[in-house]
Amino acid sequence: MNPAIGIVGHFAHGLDYNDGQTQKTRHLARLLAARYGADSLRLVDTHGWTRHPWQLWRDCRALAADVRHILILPAHNGVRVFVPFFASLARRHPQLRLSYVVIGGWLPELVSRRPRLLQQLESFHAILVETRVMLTRLQQMGLGNVRILRNMRRFTPLAEDALVYPQTAPWRFAIFSRLNEQKGITDAIDAVLQVNRRLAPQGEAAVWLNIYGPVEDSYRDGFHRALSRAEAEWPEAVTWHREIPAEKAIETLAGHFALLFPTRYRTEGIPGTIIDAYAAGLPVLASRWEAFEDVVEEGVTGLGYEFGSREALEKLILYSIQNAYQINAMRPACLSRSRDFLPESVLPVLEEVLA
Repeated sequence: MNPAIGIVGHFAHGLDYNDGQTQKTRHLARLLAARYGADSLRLVDTHGWTRHPWQLWRDCRALAADVRHILILPAHNGVRVFVPFFASLARRHPQLRLSYVVIGGWLPELVSRRPRLLQQLESFHAILVETRVMLTRLQQMGLGNVRILRNMRRFTPLAEDALVYPQTAPWRFAIFSRLNEQKGITDAIDAVLQVNRRLAPQGEAAVWLNIYGPVEDSYRDGFHRALSRAEAEWPEAVTWHREIPAEKAIETLAGHFALLFPTRYRTEGIPGTIIDAYAAGLPVLASRWEAFEDVVEEGVTGLGYEFGSREALEKLILYSIQNAYQINAMRPACLSRSRDFLPESVLPVLEEVLA
């Protein structure tokens, strides 16, 4: 039997990739394989496609002739290529339905600059976005085929009786992310140093920051300069643990006081690192990006601060440790919220789209 569903995305088969695009692509395929059977799926891996574009086009043309529905998950830099290409394929195959599973929150901004892209997206069966902000903005642009499909992860949340409730210094915060300037990593390091200057001018650091994740090449020099500044003042205050496998995220985060999410990307979607933090029982201290309220319930699963303000982050870190009882009280709610992002929670939306 020919496969009924095609998925085109960055699977990076056999390679160790922990980025959000790859994780979402893999989780989606596993979920649909469990629901419809692995024999009902046909997968096209876009890894390295810019080096072999013609092979990818041939694979996708063959896919369009074989399946009734294709889900595409392009990265930001691939949208302007993949959307027109698949729209043209659909014109040649009237039986074919296309759905675009959006990763991140930047699509409305891109569409607003490219009217032609908007017209091509109108031909898709569904545009599946992560947040209400994206849904509203795309609908205001005239797209009537937009649905919300939350980000998803396969994980086992920490047991509630395994939660840790830190009461005293050192207060251990975590960042678990790919590392670049726009992720606010330098903001977090500088804020932690400033809080330590206030709380422990002559003693051991009261606030520690554990950073997990790979450093992007464009940020390598800036990141190491920031680490060197920290090392010069408090050798124990900021530690980079390099990249941790995605399957170890929850056990790595468990026991920290809170997750810092100081992003300077205004158009973040639903960050996987926050899902991991919730599953580990960690409240989140985050900048208020556009979709903040889709992910963080103020005072229940975390606290927000003014977007882009390092000073506001510093004040929030200080507030959190001075009000540790408030942060600790959020931990059970974080565990509960994490279950909203299990693959099974989004399956009904996919079933409707694929019906």
